Amino acid sequence: MKPVLIFGGGAVGMALAVHLVNSGREVRLVRTSGADGFETNLEVSVEDFGTSYTANVPCLPIKELKKTKGLLVVTAKAFANAEISKAILRSRSIGSVILLQNGLAVERPFIEAGFQDIYRGVLYVTGERVAANRVSFHAVKPSVIGVVKGSHDCLQKILSSLTTTPFPFEKTDAIETAVWKKAVVNCAFNSLCPVLDVNNGVFARDGEALALAMEVIGECLEVAERVGISLNKATIVDQILQISSGSNHFISTLQDIRNGRPTEIDCLNLEVARIAASLDPEIRVPRTELLGRLISLKSRIARQVKCDDPVLSIAPPMNRGTLANESPILATQHRNTTF
Repeated sequence: MKPVLIFGGGAVGMALAVHLVNSGREVRLVRTSGADGFETNLEVSVEDFGTSYTANVPCLPIKELKKTKGLLVVTAKAFANAEISKAILRSRSIGSVILLQNGLAVERPFIEAGFQDIYRGVLYVTGERVAANRVSFHAVKPSVIGVVKGSHDCLQKILSSLTTTPFPFEKTDAIETAVWKKAVVNCAFNSLCPVLDVNNGVFARDGEALALAMEVIGECLEVAERVGISLNKATIVDQILQISSGSNHFISTLQDIRNGRPTEIDCLNLEVARIAASLDPEIRVPRTELLGRLISLKSRIARQVKCDDPVLSIAPPMNRGTLANESPILATQHRNTTF
């Protein structure tokens, strides 16, 4: 079987690498951040509701990527996609690109770069990177992968190559619907929680916050409908309440802001606003766009503060590790949940 290159060392990338190595697959974890170090072999541990998995995962920095023929699985946050696509082209690596990321239009840099086999995933998992090489991770149900550009025969081979018992995948013929459904939920959580500087449970305990979320959802669903994606508002609101109920954890975007890292908001609220403005006639999404702009500004200011004076920060750091980029459909009280 072809080797699997996994771009991104968060909870999703590490969990996927461990489970594939333990199933006998040839894996390379490609670190997309210089801060991740240059280890050639990592002993990675995955905790899954009391079950522990450990594997030695071969690792290399993205600048040392060499020509490879295999599966190119991207789990890093979507703002890195332009640089990842360039690095793959420079290395002359060949293979199907599988994007396991949040957001709308995350495949655009790969399409513009001329990649011909592109597949998109939507993850139904909870995950958290709790130490340098240790993550907590649980698959709530099988995640889905669909075709952006490519063949359904190739997709079946991809599913067989990536699926393990602890981290299963299945085919979907409606990947755009799944992507939009998750993105709408993200647009509420990943903008309102950081703006309010509160945890994910705010929508279950505060009616005014939920009302704002429902206004954002309404704007996003109007745009989705115009581009041919039909979603049910009551179902989306119910999903938000399921995630929020009993949760006292913090959304990954807020963690990123507090730690001076870029966020994914450009592929969420701001992408919805771009799509809305491109329609004829255009749709106005004032709440969704304003929240996106506020998050973008808050993130930029936080990164400037961190760069100017590492001692300063806009808020104390979280007590727990960096969160991954994946999104669950159900939340639990005992795990940090990311969307």
